[in-house]
Amino acid sequence: KITEDEFRSISRSVKGTLTLDIINNAVSEIEQVCTQKYSMLAGMKSGGHKNVKHKEKYHHWSSKAYQQAVIRHRDLEVPEHGERPWISEQELRDSCAFFRIGESSARATLSILRALKRLKQVCGRNSQFTYVCLPLT
Repeated sequence: KITEDEFRSISRSVKGTLTLDIINNAVSEIEQVCTQKYSMLAGMKSGGHKNVKHKEKYHHWSSKAYQQAVIRHRDLEVPEHGERPWISEQELRDSCAFFRIGESSARATLSILRALKRLKQVCGRNSQFTYVCLPLT
């Protein structure tokens, strides 16, 4: 979560009308999407070839949707990601409510999270942006 002191350190021109609650909700959504994505990918690597996690949330390893998710992940992976978890901008658009608020608000949210060193923007393959989730220091 972002603290009030961290939030105050961001200039008003970057924050615009965004509030600390909106930013913290975005952090929670990003963490949730990352956790779901990496749980699914870990299921494949660990040999969880039947049903990965809960049937309602994750697809059977041979399902088309599951295979497409793995292919999308591999297609965007670049060395700059290292061993850290990352998420594509498209995954954020598809899964996070802060992108439904509006494009400029979503961009400001991502700018704030980059400025606070919670995310690092990396250009993935095919000029698609990805975001590395940085650990708290």
